[in-house]
Amino acid sequence: MKTVLIFIALLSVTASCAADDWYLRRALLPEDAETEGRPQWEVDIEEQDDGDLSFEITEPEDVTCQGAILIAKRIMLPASLRRDKPVLLPRIELNYTSECAAEDASGYVGAFVLSQDDWERYTEGDETDVPWEDPEEGFVRDVHKDSDPDVTKPETWTGPRYPHRIRYLYDGPIYVGIVLKGLHVAEETWTGELQVRLSEIRIPRWTATWRTDNPLASTLNDDIIIDE
Repeated sequence: MKTVLIFIALLSVTASCAADDWYLRRALLPEDAETEGRPQWEVDIEEQDDGDLSFEITEPEDVTCQGAILIAKRIMLPASLRRDKPVLLPRIELNYTSECAAEDASGYVGAFVLSQDDWERYTEGDETDVPWEDPEEGFVRDVHKDSDPDVTKPETWTGPRYPHRIRYLYDGPIYVGIVLKGLHVAEETWTGELQVRLSEIRIPRWTATWRTDNPLASTLNDDIIIDE
């Protein structure tokens, strides 16, 4: 008996969802960090006609800024799509620049998925900011570390999908977006365009079994969602 793998095809589609909005929050650096400033950057954000977001983060003159800026889209998955194995997963496409006036330093960029509880720790004002903490239920992926070289021309980053880590978050709203952290006293700035989508990814696997005394028999395995 000989088993022949006929094909492996990768399918990816995107979908929109209702009740999704962009939100902005600010946070201090972690409590164990030495800081001289607060997250008082000027934040200029504009939603595009297609629902994507453009942003520019700049430091006011004669102001020392340190801390974090969080920009996220709120997504509430329809109840009919909440399954043990999620078929729709958040996907971020980010074009960004990150610059710092200090030598051998840059502004941090991360991508995240946060639960409602994790998101509600943070505020919009400058006077009631709380320190940034890694989420208890969601996760953060490094896109650009503060020790990386400056990005002066837009770079593109796409991802992530983590079905096994986020499926339990679908009981309520999730917040999908980016965190920009300024850890240095020197001036730090960011610009970019941010897209958040719900994306479906599956791999159909079709295997065929050939026997000399039987016609070709084939079976189509269940689709599986993979991490990226």
